[in-house]
Amino acid sequence: MANRERTMGVRMPRWARWVVGAALLLAGLPASAGSAQRRSAAKALLAGEAIGGVRMGMTPLRVIAQLGKPSRVWKRNVEHDGSVTIRWWWEGHAAEMLFCGASVKTVSVCGLEIVRPSRLTTSKGIGIGSTLRDLDAAYGAGHDPRPEDNGMYVVGEEGGLAFDVGFDKTVDAIYWGRDTGP
Repeated sequence: MANRERTMGVRMPRWARWVVGAALLLAGLPASAGSAQRRSAAKALLAGEAIGGVRMGMTPLRVIAQLGKPSRVWKRNVEHDGSVTIRWWWEGHAAEMLFCGASVKTVSVCGLEIVRPSRLTTSKGIGIGSTLRDLDAAYGAGHDPRPEDNGMYVVGEEGGLAFDVGFDKTVDAIYWGRDTGP
């Protein structure tokens, strides 16, 4: 099961905590010419991205066609504005997926997390166990290293990829999400 902790009293998957934390950090950071180039490179790198053949915006039926039926489906969550989020887990892929939409009929992939021992990879061939050298070769142009990333190799700001790099300098988990706000 994916790693979960409480953030401000709410139980959240790690990738969701990262998205919230990154949004808070990035809100107050000044932009520089170098970071503008990295943002542009990150946007280009992420444009055709997929993990295990799953792309942002895919419908649940297309995801099932790609990965098979999930091992677990959590009860859907309906927000105060009527929007819906649904969470699925694939034991065989060690993958958790979040679907978001204005209604149950319109949900699509808006977040994905893979952890050990997943064998799924990004469209650039990066997966669990990939090295920092592999990450730099695949995503280096879009990487914006910051001290506050705390072991995370981040590509793109909003909706980017985050690679959790362990002490052995290999990828332990991959988080991918897009801004689900208005």
